[in-house]
Amino acid sequence: MSAGGERGWYLRRGRYQVGPFPVDEIAHLLQDGRIAEGDFARRSGSREWFPATRLQDEIGQSAQGAALPEPPAAVEAVALAGARNEAVNRLEVPQQRTGPASAGVVVRRVAGFAAAGTRWLRSRFSIESVAVLLSGILVVFLLTRLDYQELLGLPALSELSGSNAPAASALRANDLLVDRGTGKGIWLYLNDSKWVQVHERNARHLLAADLDRNGRQDAVVDFGPGQGIAARLDNGTWRRLHDSTAVWMERADLDHDRVDDLVVDFGAGFGIWILSGTGKWTKLHATSARSAVVADLDGDKQDDVVVDFGPGYGIFAYMNGKTWVQLHSQTANAMAAGDLDHNGSDELVIDFGPQYGIWIRFNNTSWVQLHSHDARAIAVGDLDGNGQAEVVVDFGAGYGVWVYRNNRKWVQLHGSHSTALAVADLDGNGRHDLIVDFAAAGLWAYCNDDSWRRIGQDGTKIVAGAFDGR
Repeated sequence: MSAGGERGWYLRRGRYQVGPFPVDEIAHLLQDGRIAEGDFARRSGSREWFPATRLQDEIGQSAQGAALPEPPAAVEAVALAGARNEAVNRLEVPQQRTGPASAGVVVRRVAGFAAAGTRWLRSRFSIESVAVLLSGILVVFLLTRLDYQELLGLPALSELSGSNAPAASALRANDLLVDRGTGKGIWLYLNDSKWVQVHERNARHLLAADLDRNGRQDAVVDFGPGQGIAARLDNGTWRRLHDSTAVWMERADLDHDRVDDLVVDFGAGFGIWILSGTGKWTKLHATSARSAVVADLDGDKQDDVVVDFGPGYGIFAYMNGKTWVQLHSQTANAMAAGDLDHNGSDELVIDFGPQYGIWIRFNNTSWVQLHSHDARAIAVGDLDGNGQAEVVVDFGAGYGVWVYRNNRKWVQLHGSHSTALAVADLDGNGRHDLIVDFAAAGLWAYCNDDSWRRIGQDGTKIVAGAFDGR
């Protein structure tokens, strides 16, 4: 291993491991006094930890032999090195598109068209008629242009209307929205007692969001190509949101107004869009992404959107409805979020695939490996009701479903693997129940952290929500 900056050193403080760091960064950490007594270090390719106080002597030596495959290098090594978040402003990172043109630009363009039109109309109509006609055209054009300038190439969108009632974002999710697959359709499981069919067609994506702003969540369904996205409001009526299908959809309160927004990726050529609580679509990013998850990374009670832009770009967070920040250069197999250390800010749980395993980003600062094995599915919820979220991982065939309890230990919940995972407080007692689809064996709930019970037939997609407000 060369001493010229190759990432090759890991540091450990207590149960937290970070790295790998290049040699020059290790030297800076030593110089700044950020490596303390009691810390440990090891080289890439070695499993032997030694006291970090020996690093000064070790960093000048070259490691022998080929290095073993390493976990992905985090953008920040904050636990020991301090925060170094990087904004999304480099050429190799997908660039954010600018928003709609200003009213001044639009007016100047319209004025040019109006002048040309006036010369043509003047010879055929009276001045008064021309003035009235052009005024009407100008008003209509401005309203359309200012609201939908960026929608060229996308089908027309329907706007939402509703009351100013509080959103259902803070309601405890005690109902389920379940897609049971082709020929079985979409169903609601309400109040841990009854099944209600929502639609006979199956879905590409499901989501829970309070779109009509009445304090109860609605079922948002992407029916796929040729069908588009629609919402079943809590009163049972359907409202069309868009004619196009989505790569993924997420619910978030991006502007911190306690009203749900939809974040929808319409795919290559269209990018990521936001349907705000006012019913207006605006572009968030011109680049389509692999997946996204919503989390409050900085603990300010405002949702942040974590987006995986795929190989070559990595994972970015859209923080506080304002700025893009890179979290990692690698792409993810799966992402989930929850407050694992009970301090008010969410942690990210990310499966980086078979080569790297599962990692946790604590408090938007440091990366810690959770497990070297990759996951089939991940869910985060408070199963034991102590206010601290736990990580549920389906490790696949031969391993089954496990829970990582309160940042301390792994416990197996079931020996079989699943086709879908979700968490919901089905009985409203303040603790999450784990919902698992075991395929042919049906849909089961691990209730009150102590027992399994069957609640229905199979469900290929499961979303928790508060659909009836009870």
